[in-house]
Amino acid sequence: MPLGLGSIAFVGFNADGNDNLAFVVLEDIAAGTVINFTDNEWIGSSFTDDENHWSWTATGDIGAGAVVTMDDLATTSPTSNLGTIEYSTDAARDIGNTQTANEAVYAYVGDAVSPTFLAAISNSNFFDGSGSFNPNIGVLEGTGLTGGLTAVGLPGHILAYDGRHVTGTTFEELLPIINDRANWISQGSGNDESGDGIAPDVPFSTDPFILDPTAQEVNFATDSLSVQAAEGDSGTRTITFVVERTNGTVGDLNFSGTVTLDNVDAEDFGGTPPLTFAGTIPAGETSATVSITISGDTEDEQHESFSLTLTSVSNPDSPNSYLGENVVADALIENDDFPRSSTPAKPIPRRSI
Repeated sequence: MPLGLGSIAFVGFNADGNDNLAFVVLEDIAAGTVINFTDNEWIGSSFTDDENHWSWTATGDIGAGAVVTMDDLATTSPTSNLGTIEYSTDAARDIGNTQTANEAVYAYVGDAVSPTFLAAISNSNFFDGSGSFNPNIGVLEGTGLTGGLTAVGLPGHILAYDGRHVTGTTFEELLPIINDRANWISQGSGNDESGDGIAPDVPFSTDPFILDPTAQEVNFATDSLSVQAAEGDSGTRTITFVVERTNGTVGDLNFSGTVTLDNVDAEDFGGTPPLTFAGTIPAGETSATVSITISGDTEDEQHESFSLTLTSVSNPDSPNSYLGENVVADALIENDDFPRSSTPAKPIPRRSI
């Protein structure tokens, strides 16, 4: 089957040191398949020709989910873990001619005159059709690529995908997750940070992406994404959140997370604010509750808020269980003392990460 939009997705970009790229294969690639790359500027209908074109050739059959690395791209002897690299110029020129900002790399099949685009990555923002046309920040117009789906751009010298690697349906489901800049980490202070011990570093991870129909997805229940409760004048109140799993109930599923305190303080929690939470969904069950205890008082104050974020899940009987998209739950503590210095409570807008 010919490669097309979304057949691969970039998962790493480094413009420091000797330059590196990484991409995940989202559909099987046969031995001998050639994918072309360039950091030349796309100007809406064609490439400029002041930088590099190079080709990567698969040296064996590659199954969907494998991560391909391309290293030492600033040298005349670049390497790949699953293929070979050949430049179309006499000597390699590093990504962006040492540019560590406003650079884009495109992956395509076919020739550069009429390419079929597969994916793109930029260490800036892609031109989205608004404002002044600026090919130097990466252009998607005329490529068929879509930011957040088949292309990703964010500032930094070194960028790495830091989101989930598991899907329970198809690898295509991962495209909007991989290309969501919120799921990436970056560095970019002006020095070579590609090996400073602070993530992200190179070499990029080659941990595979996994398709597991039995993997359980874990989220906050829809009704728990935004909750509120009156503070009360004394004693305590409990705010309850529901964590649920889908795609089966096999095994005890353990989860944990962190608590972010917005405009609340220790006194709102009896003197000891919660900073973390944890729980277990027992085998055979679909959900479990997390309870946060708040303290009442008679002080007239503004409505107060905090949030819970799921950060990890584990299940020995479903080892590829993963966090979904609804991992943040917001809570509002309503002021019920008079005179009220704040307006009546309104539902909290749902937050996404």
